[in-house]
Amino acid sequence: MMKATTAGLMDNDGNQVALKGVHVEGQLEGLLLTMKLRQQYRNDTGRNLETVYTFPLAFGATLLGLNVEIGGRRLHGTVIGAPEARVRYEEALEDGDTPVMVEKASDGLFTANLGNLMPGESVVIELEYAQLLRFEQGRIRLTVPTVIAQRYGDPQAKGRLKPHETADVDPLAEYAFSLRLRLLGAIARAQVSCPSHRISTALTNDGVDVVLEPGGLLDRDFILTLENLWGFSCATRAADGTQTAVLASFCPDLGRQTPQPVALKVLVDCSGSMSGDSIESAKRALHDILQQLSKDDYFAYSRFGSTVVHHQKTLIAGAPANLPGLAQLVAQTDANLGGTEMEAAVRGVLNDIRIPAAAARLPPAILLITDGEIWAVEEMIRLAQQTHQRLFVIGVGAAPGETVLQSLAEHTGGAYEGVSPNEDMAGAIVRMFHRLRGAQAAQVAVDWGATPLWQSPTPRAVYAGETLHLFALFDRPPAVSPRLRWQADGERRECATTAFGSGVDGAALVRLCGARQLELCDDNIAARALALKYQLIGEHTNLFLVYERAAGEKAIDGPALQQIRQMQAAGQAGMGSVRAHQAAMRPLASMVPPAHFSAQRMAMSLDMQCSNEPMNSPNVRESRAAPDFSPPVDAHVCYSFSEAMDPPAGIVHLFERFNQWAPRAQNFAEVERLLSGLPPIDETADALNALLAAGFDRVTAWALLLQRLADQYSATLTLERHAKRLLKIALIDLPDERRETAEAELSDWF
Repeated sequence: MMKATTAGLMDNDGNQVALKGVHVEGQLEGLLLTMKLRQQYRNDTGRNLETVYTFPLAFGATLLGLNVEIGGRRLHGTVIGAPEARVRYEEALEDGDTPVMVEKASDGLFTANLGNLMPGESVVIELEYAQLLRFEQGRIRLTVPTVIAQRYGDPQAKGRLKPHETADVDPLAEYAFSLRLRLLGAIARAQVSCPSHRISTALTNDGVDVVLEPGGLLDRDFILTLENLWGFSCATRAADGTQTAVLASFCPDLGRQTPQPVALKVLVDCSGSMSGDSIESAKRALHDILQQLSKDDYFAYSRFGSTVVHHQKTLIAGAPANLPGLAQLVAQTDANLGGTEMEAAVRGVLNDIRIPAAAARLPPAILLITDGEIWAVEEMIRLAQQTHQRLFVIGVGAAPGETVLQSLAEHTGGAYEGVSPNEDMAGAIVRMFHRLRGAQAAQVAVDWGATPLWQSPTPRAVYAGETLHLFALFDRPPAVSPRLRWQADGERRECATTAFGSGVDGAALVRLCGARQLELCDDNIAARALALKYQLIGEHTNLFLVYERAAGEKAIDGPALQQIRQMQAAGQAGMGSVRAHQAAMRPLASMVPPAHFSAQRMAMSLDMQCSNEPMNSPNVRESRAAPDFSPPVDAHVCYSFSEAMDPPAGIVHLFERFNQWAPRAQNFAEVERLLSGLPPIDETADALNALLAAGFDRVTAWALLLQRLADQYSATLTLERHAKRLLKIALIDLPDERRETAEAELSDWF
């Protein structure tokens, strides 16, 4: 739990939280967004700290660099292998230096680890990232995620977070947020609005500056919409050593299309996390969907939470006679169905809703409306692909799970659109129906003008006026700009790009191409080589640096772990409201940009509140008083090595508990008391008793036992970083002869 005081935010132990705020600064030129994310830390406690902060990045964002400002110096990080980074991080901690390590925690989530932050010391961790944005039917929507909203399910089992990579929420937490964004070139001609925050705008010699007004917090995504834009297709290339990387950005004009009827299964999230702003947005979406239905459409409505409720088991016609009944169902929709069992709900909609013969000719699609607060979508993607049904997703709320929802839509041939509480839901539904009613593309292919060494896969869907980014790698520069070809409505169509542009930041293009290769690579050895070559964080690599302290300034005592918890997402689970406070939206269309602005500068260039009031209300629920260390199993259960597992179930459970408890403990003695409370495991109990009989105290005996088990089952069991650290410290002063005695005792059992 964290407590807000006049002196600042306090953690469970009465220490002030080290994260003081986040500042984002960057620029958008063409469709390339480059950003610097500056996390500001200060240790106002009386002891040495290790801080761990898990944070989100936008879907498709690629981390490009790490800089750290500490002790009057600015240091630059490098990408190295993850195992090496973890070893060097622990070594630097022991040496009294200050290591910084950034690792990928889960899809769209990263963790910044900062060790040996000394009392009174300030540090800035600066992360650089790039992201390709898209034209979407006359608009660009830019999102800067700031908070990980509460998600349903186990963050470790489903989200693949490690125990120290917490995404826990504290309703009383508050962190400052500020932002400055420069719009360059013809992009500055857009009509700019910000539905999430209050902003100010100012014309400059080369564009427009967008500044978040004071008072911003990390409790909602920052959203900027740029409208009244025309889309275009272009190609850029850059040297990648002896090879050439090419980016083709297609924005097809499909011409006049006959709107197609839809066979639409609507699935609405009615779990508890949707209460408040999100469910109100969902109901507005449902109302707007009914307005879009025609007599030739077919429709079914389902709601889900812990269970799924199908209001129609068979698709019904969208005839006017059916609309009043559907409208009544919409009016009764509420966030009252418990947890977010989205996977079971999607499976039910895919398989259990029948399609009548009259609608058999229509390709079925699912329109999912949710805040997306779950951890994984892999199984849903597999099910949708097997049944050849596309998922179109509307992400609602102030901080929807954008990465999981975009991934779900993209991999099933559908589309995603986020809608915050202050955005135009009707416009979003119109755009989504435009996609749904468009003729489906087939035989999609790119003519690169030469045979590529590698290319990113072509999409399952092509939508009018929406950008599609594709990469390829060549052994020599291609002379012809790429063309996209596909078939729809029985006709062969194509979209050409402009001639290759100039003035491109080649290094950025090459690394973005490398990031796409890494994303698609399923070979661990090749993926690690790609990540190291292009200096990218992946499953096998981390960003790392060490601030080496002078001899008299090194940390002496080991650091206390401070896990930075998330703010409560504004408007989630009925906690306050974003929609109640309309954000300022300032159109810039009437402003006349400087004369040197030109459409040519929009060609792909690859060079970066008063806020709405916080959601914290007097009715905020109580947060946890302290981490829960209670044994999670029945006290009468007894595990035995006779179970047919290697390692046995009891050992697996023992290590799970140790890994979970280690980040919350100050020393191994705290964990030993908890481990002793677990149900006994027959042979380990005997081994432990043998060590006690040999004169070892209980804390040391437990540490020796766990270390031996970790060595015994090293191929199948994992000791997480903080668990390893506690064991090492617990055994560091044990004499060699006592280690030999312990080995002799334990050899009788393992």
